[in-house]
Amino acid sequence: MVDSQYISDLGQSYFQALSFNDPGTFDVEKWIRLTDENVLSNDPWGSPAKNGHQDLRDWATGLITGFGSIDFSVNSSFVASDRVAVYWTSMAKDRDGNPFEFSGIDVLEVNDEGTVSEIEGYWIADPGLPIPEEVVAAGQDYFASLNFTGPDTFDVEQWIVTMDENVVVNDAYGSEERVGHEAQRLFSQGLLGSGIQAIDFTIDFQIASGDRTAIKWTANANFGPGADLSWEGIDVFEVNGAGKITKVFGYWDESVFGN
Repeated sequence: MVDSQYISDLGQSYFQALSFNDPGTFDVEKWIRLTDENVLSNDPWGSPAKNGHQDLRDWATGLITGFGSIDFSVNSSFVASDRVAVYWTSMAKDRDGNPFEFSGIDVLEVNDEGTVSEIEGYWIADPGLPIPEEVVAAGQDYFASLNFTGPDTFDVEQWIVTMDENVVVNDAYGSEERVGHEAQRLFSQGLLGSGIQAIDFTIDFQIASGDRTAIKWTANANFGPGADLSWEGIDVFEVNGAGKITKVFGYWDESVFGN
């Protein structure tokens, strides 16, 4: 597997290659070369999947048709195992020169050859589509119920109830998978056993696409007098029709805890 710095840099290069000042200057093949020939793209999530380079070329044709210019900037990115989660903002103009701005989160999986093998995009392709409120709320409730001002105030069951009984958690991605409510209870015991006295998660950005919501967050924790810790990350949640979380993918650096 390629190293984490390479994966992080590839995330930057991916969005640089997607930017152009004029449709005629967009080098589609430069962008294509960053991906595996059998790349799987769900971008945006919930739209028909695209497979392989020709599907990406067809998607890029739509990009050229709809935009007069587009400039992606990476706000933050987080590597976990063979993936990088990227929170980005795009400054764009339509074909009539009217400016607009939009943001999203992409998760890129990188293979051993150093190319992108899977793309998950979380952004709103059509502002006219209804926002899946139950999906948005599930992600918000998950983090709200993780906050506590003292170990005795952490209501574990309030957090557990945001998730389906068979929830699958990869947090951080690449670490041991936790399946079901009991595994989450054991995790919460470890969290409290770490000496943490208080924790506050802030949602910096949230986007919903299909049955998933992606959240860029910041956490501030206290482990006792003068022992404060702050870190950031991105989580992606898949939500079922009952509004319960069925999958969690966490992208953040576990080394903040000395792991």
